[in-house]
Amino acid sequence: MTVTASLATPAPFTSDDESVREEVRWKMTDPLLDPASAQFAAALSNVWAGVKRSREEFARFAKQVTAGALSATALERLDADWTEQRESIQELYVFLECKRSLGQTSKHLTKNAERIRRIAAAHQSAPIEFVGVMLKAGRSASDLFQEGVPEEVLKRWQSWERDEKKSKRNEQTDRLGGPGYRQWWQAYRDTRAQLYFHLPEEGIADHQVSVVEATRLLAHPARSTRERIFTSVETAWRPHRTMAAHALTGRIAWRCRAAEIKGEDRWQEALAETSLSRGAVERCLEAANALRTDAQAALTAQAHMAGYERLAPWDLDASSNWVGPVPLNEALRDTERAFNAVDPEMAGFFRLMMQEGWLDARPHQAGRRTADFQTSIARRGVPLVLVSYDGHALNAIRIAHETSHAHHFWCIKDLPMEGHYVPTASAETVASFAELLLRSQWQRSGENSSQHPCAQFRRYAWMEAQAFIAFALMLPANFTFERQLTDEPFAHTPEELDQRFTKVWLQWFGEKNVSPDVSAWYRKPVFIASQFHGLPYIAGFFLAHFLEAQRQASGSQFAGAYTSLLRSMAQNDINTAFKTTFDVDLEEEAVWETCLSVMRYRLNQLMTSVLEMPGEAASYA
Repeated sequence: MTVTASLATPAPFTSDDESVREEVRWKMTDPLLDPASAQFAAALSNVWAGVKRSREEFARFAKQVTAGALSATALERLDADWTEQRESIQELYVFLECKRSLGQTSKHLTKNAERIRRIAAAHQSAPIEFVGVMLKAGRSASDLFQEGVPEEVLKRWQSWERDEKKSKRNEQTDRLGGPGYRQWWQAYRDTRAQLYFHLPEEGIADHQVSVVEATRLLAHPARSTRERIFTSVETAWRPHRTMAAHALTGRIAWRCRAAEIKGEDRWQEALAETSLSRGAVERCLEAANALRTDAQAALTAQAHMAGYERLAPWDLDASSNWVGPVPLNEALRDTERAFNAVDPEMAGFFRLMMQEGWLDARPHQAGRRTADFQTSIARRGVPLVLVSYDGHALNAIRIAHETSHAHHFWCIKDLPMEGHYVPTASAETVASFAELLLRSQWQRSGENSSQHPCAQFRRYAWMEAQAFIAFALMLPANFTFERQLTDEPFAHTPEELDQRFTKVWLQWFGEKNVSPDVSAWYRKPVFIASQFHGLPYIAGFFLAHFLEAQRQASGSQFAGAYTSLLRSMAQNDINTAFKTTFDVDLEEEAVWETCLSVMRYRLNQLMTSVLEMPGEAASYA
């Protein structure tokens, strides 16, 4: 199925435009954006007819697997048809999710979202059923394909074979403990979705606030408001701590038992998702531990900037009156300039995003998706980014973060759709590098200003400190806590978890810098929903500083190397990508020593510039 579409092009974007932009919106114009349109209904019908046709073809081939090699021409035709349907399904799904992310609801949207999920399930199951028959017959994809079949096609069928074998291995472990853990996880999710608290606070639209929305509100610049939100969330969660403890320890116990049954390392599943090797993870964690004391200086810097004697847990994700607002047009301008420091073509891509309307950045409103994200329409080569932009420096950082993912897709959009998935450690290295570039842009602007501390300097200093707090202290602390539980995978009471988390917190944050955020283990769903959630972000933050060292050393030559790295990341694990591009091994200490050198230099710059302003910061708070 081929669907044509147009992308509305507004007046050309220029980063020198000083007019105040309060928002930018997706500018796509296409009948498929309306789930109630006849075009959308026709597209669904066409793709369903194609899926049924492919299922019949897969079933016919399944009957022939014992006869020997199958027709290469017929297999290629079936593969092309199946791939075309996949791209059509993905396109329709993205259109629907974009509408839902903007807070739009309708009976047509809900109905068609369910239809596309059913179609996708039927589409994905067709090759799985075929591969099941093939494996039962003792055959493999390599056996069935005659010479001359394109490598891309063979790799796709071999990946189905690997996935089916993995699925069979997982069936036993899922029966063992999966249902029990999933019940606790569902209970946790349901509880979190239903928890509200009353917040009589001026400036917050709805005084009945959900704990989900509270995550975003903890960026509020008023400290008293943040404290009330934080303590209200803790109070709302307190009756459910035992349930959360069961969900957390149940997940870890199940994962450990599953690894034991399959004869795998307890880390193997998490490492497979990130694409980091065990050796690279160990070197990264050693580097994080070596930086720990240095990184604690960021706590001192942020407290000084905010005018506090010391930070509290509700300050760690905060904006600040000292920083001030960041108008959207300035965030867009500075992001383009930051990208230009790497590659003028990267900055050109950012301008293209603005011109084509591929970024939606506007204030958060009821129903709008809280989490920022990047997605893409593979068949069109179109990346899409959504950011809730409320004028905070963190929102500007998020634009750089998500548009760097979009640029990554842009550099690999010619690859088969399988190549568009980038392992998390690689993806977050790229995004962390973009964040670093924007902070550096603010730093350069601040240094060139006659006013000190100017707005750009304050943005740089605050967000630089916050980055080190989040990625060099908080996430390593979270990882250490989960690693300890993985080493002792048995049930713990809420009180025992409180004690364990407090001990780990003090290890990473120190005893004098900030009081422990004891409620984090049950308040934040990442502990319960995923395995070693912070690992790719820690690695990405450190490796972003390695990329910065390469950028400074290579000058204009870095642009080509960076593009090569992005493409290699989509086709290889992260260690191979770095080895191919920079001839370094992530399992060796040298890479991480380079990271530490750059990070310590930046921390020293931060502390020197911030502490040169005695009393200045407090006057802005």
